[in-house]
Amino acid sequence: MGRQERILSEYKALRDAAHAAFRTNLDLVRSEFAPEAIAQRAGEKASALSSSATETIKHHRGALVGGIAAATLAATLVFWLRRSSSQGENCNDVEGDNDEDKEIS
Repeated sequence: MGRQERILSEYKALRDAAHAAFRTNLDLVRSEFAPEAIAQRAGEKASALSSSATETIKHHRGALVGGIAAATLAATLVFWLRRSSSQGENCNDVEGDNDEDKEIS
């Protein structure tokens, strides 16, 4: 075997090793983006988020109830004020009490 054939075989061995490493990495990436893997990671994150939300609610239950009560009270007040103002507009239009209907003598 000559010098050039030996160098060529070394290069081929290096190429084959690089190709094997590339294929290994490609298989890892494909397995990470497989639908099953994505669904599993999403499920794990949703579970962690749910646990975190549950703990937050347990620790701040009073503030949560107070916030809901305040939001409900504010919505009720806005509704009541709008209702009162719309009824007030209708009350001003009493028949016979219109300045336009009066004759000027």
